[in-house]
Amino acid sequence: MNLLKPGTPAMDAYLKVKKAIAQQTLKPGKVLTENYLCEALQLGRSPVRAALQQLALDGFVEMPPNRSARVSQFSQSQIRQIYSLRSMVLFHALDLTIDTYTEKDITHLTECLNRQETAFRNYEFEEYLLAIYDFFFFIIHKANNPYLDEIAEGILKRINVFLCLYDNFYSVEKLKTLPLHRKILKAIQQGKIKAAMQVHQELNNRILDAYDHMILSNTD
Repeated sequence: MNLLKPGTPAMDAYLKVKKAIAQQTLKPGKVLTENYLCEALQLGRSPVRAALQQLALDGFVEMPPNRSARVSQFSQSQIRQIYSLRSMVLFHALDLTIDTYTEKDITHLTECLNRQETAFRNYEFEEYLLAIYDFFFFIIHKANNPYLDEIAEGILKRINVFLCLYDNFYSVEKLKTLPLHRKILKAIQQGKIKAAMQVHQELNNRILDAYDHMILSNTD
């Protein structure tokens, strides 16, 4: 749910704080006092509070009762559980639909991966996250189950929060996950569900190893 209107001071504050989180200027666990943000953003308390509320709704910020807000922080176990859930939902959807993919479906998924590559090259992090979301959501949505869609939406949005908090998007030179996404698509195109899930597990292992390293680095 988006509570902020485009072009308002609150939306401006939201976008600036979110970008600082994505660029890891504001790291997981960083305390975000209203005074600090008002001074840093040159804005009043009302737009800063509204921005923090939206950031909390989206999962980027935690707002404990009677305490200052802080950038969200997740354990390795929590992250692994969410990626495991994505695997389970993805497998269920593919098990129901692997024989129903059309040329149009494959074209759409290919476009998602092309968008991901273009966004990476242009340092467009929001578009990069959206392209990953669209790729996996389309596969799950193919099962034509609104309840599964709702579950998938929560999982994929949470994964995008993880990526925003911990991914080194702005400092890497090569996109290492895209070739595995393309292998998943190739397996789907060939109707090979086992191969698709094996590649997805390889993808998860690589991502989770990277998370482990980044989380440990942030605790040094």
